[in-house]
Amino acid sequence: HGHSNVRDAVIFPHNIGLGAANDPNLMERIGTVTALEVAATGVDWTFGPCL
Repeated sequence: HGHSNVRDAVIFPHNIGLGAANDPNLMERIGTVTALEVAATGVDWTFGPCL
């Protein structure tokens, strides 16, 4: 759901809700936001989506 352990980070819905949106471009934008927030905290890994 994003980098939820960081104050003021963007929190996204559960993966099932994101999938229900059926919007690949939305998923890419969410990935970008999460990557930027994770990188800003110095963390070089995060848990990937559940497939």
